[in-house]
Amino acid sequence: MKSERTYPVYKVNKHDLFAQLEEKIIGKPLIKKVRRSYRLPDGAVLEVNHVDEGLPTAFWYAEVEYPTVEAARSWKPEAFGLADYLKGCDMHSTVILSSVDMDTVKKLGMYLTCEPAYEEADRMYHKK
Repeated sequence: MKSERTYPVYKVNKHDLFAQLEEKIIGKPLIKKVRRSYRLPDGAVLEVNHVDEGLPTAFWYAEVEYPTVEAARSWKPEAFGLADYLKGCDMHSTVILSSVDMDTVKKLGMYLTCEPAYEEADRMYHKK
């Protein structure tokens, strides 16, 4: 007869999910991340994160979430003064970006490095 295991049920609340993961499930500290959020004039939220602050592995990243692909593609960073802010920044991708994404990075004036890995197997070359 197969014995049934019972697992504790943790209340999932978006405000304390990471605290529960850290304290009750994982038992080790999660990666330290300092998060700042800024509401943009169009209502979107720019989230800026500083990971491992004070450690040699520290890095920053920022993200904006959009309700649709079309909304993301139509967003213009220069409309909010972010284009000048991003110019000259370094960006690293864990996969080789598509030519469309690379063009966007170039337009922003950012410096890009990529891991030597393709996101999809059928993208083994890039058109010029």
